[in-house]
Amino acid sequence: MNSFKNPLTPLVPNPVGIEVPINALQTALGTIPWIEKSFGRSWRTSREDVKGKNIFYPEVWQGLNRDLLNVMPNDNLQSQCFWYEEGAEEVKDWCAGSYSMIELKINLILWFNLKCIDPTVDNRFTETIKAEILNTLRMTTLPLGTISVKNIYHEPEDVFKWFTIDKTIEQSLTHPYGGFRFECMLNYKEECQS
Repeated sequence: MNSFKNPLTPLVPNPVGIEVPINALQTALGTIPWIEKSFGRSWRTSREDVKGKNIFYPEVWQGLNRDLLNVMPNDNLQSQCFWYEEGAEEVKDWCAGSYSMIELKINLILWFNLKCIDPTVDNRFTETIKAEILNTLRMTTLPLGTISVKNIYHEPEDVFKWFTIDKTIEQSLTHPYGGFRFECMLNYKEECQS
């Protein structure tokens, strides 16, 4: 697992386009007491391992003059989440000189350590966690947009679909660890910038 002590979770200043709803979603999820780090948008990055094979992993923005941060499961955090775009942004409505309506598939990827969240519970309370995430997404009002959950994935190869999975990552989703990927449709209005 990655090992970092105190990553930052800044909001994008002066957000534009998809950054506006992502900032709102990042903030809403950050209010859940057991989510230690609510990151924003991530990007798929690659590097070569010692055998010359490409390894793919998600990275998030850490703020001005800071490197992007790898956010695969982390043994120093009780939980973390981040957003990953899937495919193209579809322009649903284009009004020249005014606004555009954009639709895209976006994924919330969540990883957690149940023993750190609540050491007094002796069962796999992942359904409680899932319900709290769904409720937060349902109750979040997005500026100029909407989000809807389409599918929820549990298996490592589905949760980390676009990223390289090794035995360590597979183990990071077995008890007391867990994770989900919430596949969502995001619709938002992009105002014309003048």
